[in-house]
Amino acid sequence: IYTIVYTLSLHDALPIYLFGNHLKAKFRPFQYFYIQGDYRELIEKNVFTNDYSNLSLFQFNVAYDRIRFKKFNLGWTLGATYVGNDVQKAGFSYGLHTDVFAIKNISFNSAMIWSRINGLPVNSFEIRGKYHKQNYFFALGYEHLKIATPNYNYMTIGAGIYF
Repeated sequence: IYTIVYTLSLHDALPIYLFGNHLKAKFRPFQYFYIQGDYRELIEKNVFTNDYSNLSLFQFNVAYDRIRFKKFNLGWTLGATYVGNDVQKAGFSYGLHTDVFAIKNISFNSAMIWSRINGLPVNSFEIRGKYHKQNYFFALGYEHLKIATPNYNYMTIGAGIYF
């Protein structure tokens, strides 16, 4: 699965605009196990100075679908989170994920990943609805990121392809 999600948010009503990109790749060599990598790039623009700053967040996980039914999956993930740029630190991560296959061509998924870096939380939560068409899908959702002290909330829109 290859997903690109574009996000836009006005953070805390400050003259700073936040944009984000989220690239997700899953490799499923077995029915119940898969490997997943997430890359998020947060881009912050100060409208007064026109300066940009970036923050990269990488998550690498091994996932197991513990409960798997025709219309519902529930599982866990174990892996690592890495915060790039000026931080350049990694930490252990763990999480939960679920998929609900509601009706033909429509599904919903959510994932929560918790980690700590330098004793501070680096957590992500996402919930997304997908419309599937052959080997493609279109998605609409919500993401919440907590990176140390700040919280970021995004509405997401994206598309993906199954190989």
